[in-house]
Amino acid sequence: MPDQVNRIRPIVVFISDFFFQSKIKAVADHLELDLEFRKELNRSDVVSDSRMVIVDLKLNGVDLREFLGKIRENYPKSRVIAFGPHVETELWKIARDAGVDQMMARSSFSQKLPDILQSAAS
Repeated sequence: MPDQVNRIRPIVVFISDFFFQSKIKAVADHLELDLEFRKELNRSDVVSDSRMVIVDLKLNGVDLREFLGKIRENYPKSRVIAFGPHVETELWKIARDAGVDQMMARSSFSQKLPDILQSAAS
């Protein structure tokens, strides 16, 4: 059973790809970590102390520059990791300019997913 810290401060994942979301959830379930999946920020969102925020740079229907800026405002203490296609350099530039802590190619993120999620729990 997940410990109380993980219940209070889950890892927040912004993703619109249901197939990849199920992969992330399976890894988190195996590690007994709580995740909160989101597709967008809500107007009612307040500053959160989640340990980690994961963002798919190919999130559907958002202005990425604005979205990542709001992530930083709403999750100021969180480690923000973004992943996306390694060939889309403009997305990487936007993420870097927005202050994302770590950017990864989708394939690398997928490979390192257990370690990434576990790092939020420790």
